[in-house]
Amino acid sequence: MRYRLTALGTLPAGSRLDLTEAQASARAHALRSLGGGEYLALAQVNFKAGEVIGYVGDLPKSWGAIACDEPVAHQTETQTEISKPRRGRAKKVEP
Repeated sequence: MRYRLTALGTLPAGSRLDLTEAQASARAHALRSLGGGEYLALAQVNFKAGEVIGYVGDLPKSWGAIACDEPVAHQTETQTEISKPRRGRAKKVEP
């Protein structure tokens, strides 16, 4: 599922993420590629407010206040602007 973050967030090692190439290259020291844009976090990884990430599995409950509840399309490498995120509880959204 894809989420837009409304605040800084940190995910623990062992998290499975769906990231763009740009997101993965910035965190290459902490990720292992699983193919198809999916990565395994080898160490904790941080994300900025406004970033769109994919998370495989159930999102940690602690992220309920920082993951946006609006549907999010898959982010492409060419996207440079991210609209201001809405605040709300995290809900799973379909890509």
